[in-house]
Amino acid sequence: MTDVAAAGELFARYAFTMDTKAIDDLASILTDDAVFSLEIAGLEAPPAVEGAAAIVEFIRSTAGSDPAQLRHVITNVRADGDAIASYLTLFATVDGALETRTTALYTCEVAEVDGALRFRRIHVAFDRPF
Repeated sequence: MTDVAAAGELFARYAFTMDTKAIDDLASILTDDAVFSLEIAGLEAPPAVEGAAAIVEFIRSTAGSDPAQLRHVITNVRADGDAIASYLTLFATVDGALETRTTALYTCEVAEVDGALRFRRIHVAFDRPF
């Protein structure tokens, strides 16, 4: 059973890699067979991305070139067995101006690999396009 503190730490590691654009570090928090899916309110969902290497490349191609300084603020972390969930508020600073880009719900599954908690499945449901 995953505890909330461990789930919070995993989400914090995820957010830090995204915000510092250390995209390659994402592989260290994913299982090899991880699945990443997303939906954005009002838009057709893209196909799920399978495998840690493919997820890293997908994130690099979609978020890695964003000129904004992003801040993923993850709150309300919950854990129930291997399922964890949280809210996201995504802030961006562009040319000195701060904006709230979107909010979202993460619903995830985790697994322990070599004593470390990793994401097995990440699903992000964005409340609006950004």
